[in-house]
Amino acid sequence: MISVFRRNRIFKGNYPAFSPYDRLALKMIVRSIHKPFKRIIEIGSWAGNGSTAAIIEELHKGEGLLYCVDTWKGTRNVKRHQDMVREYDMFGTFMHNVAKVRGQDFVKPLVMSSQDAASVMSDNVFDLVFIDADHAYDETLKDIRLWMPKVAPGGIICGHDCEARPEDAGRERLMQHKDEDSIDGNEVFLKFHPGVILAVDECFKSECHLWAYDEITLDDGVVGKSAIKKKKKS
Repeated sequence: MISVFRRNRIFKGNYPAFSPYDRLALKMIVRSIHKPFKRIIEIGSWAGNGSTAAIIEELHKGEGLLYCVDTWKGTRNVKRHQDMVREYDMFGTFMHNVAKVRGQDFVKPLVMSSQDAASVMSDNVFDLVFIDADHAYDETLKDIRLWMPKVAPGGIICGHDCEARPEDAGRERLMQHKDEDSIDGNEVFLKFHPGVILAVDECFKSECHLWAYDEITLDDGVVGKSAIKKKKKS
């Protein structure tokens, strides 16, 4: 009975996976979509209090729809995900956090894999595709290739956890750890995500804008950098 109770609990602790600089960068990207009705899909939503909440806060300022794709079973190579799945109801946690920011009326959760979701979505539909799922190289590469056709002309594909270009992060080291979720980073980003860095470079080269090379100033004047990447579809 205790174990059943634990699996039904909502996770209300701190989950520091999305920084204030990431939130602002993503909000700026959503604001750049000059359409009265925005169609957005997020691949990898997890607890719903990071990128999901940031997008919801922007959609409150205009009409839009946000699809959230996740199995809510956790990423296979992230131990804390698997620990949380054993202890908490992560889909319930997601819905709880969506309700906290009043997004339940325009958030549509899709409890399925990225590949299954892509198979039922039409091409050239979304104004913004945000990818933050499995960070292993093969999975990130697959997600980019699956979802790029779903972006509408002039739309944006972007995502999280791209902290540098391979030449600055050390390509050989990244290749050695490309199947891992993350490795030690630098003084700006404590963690690098090798698979993401390599996959983004392979798909987009210098055409992808990395916010890791920009300074972002928060409302309180504090300056930092974000691991958000962005590519506009022609």
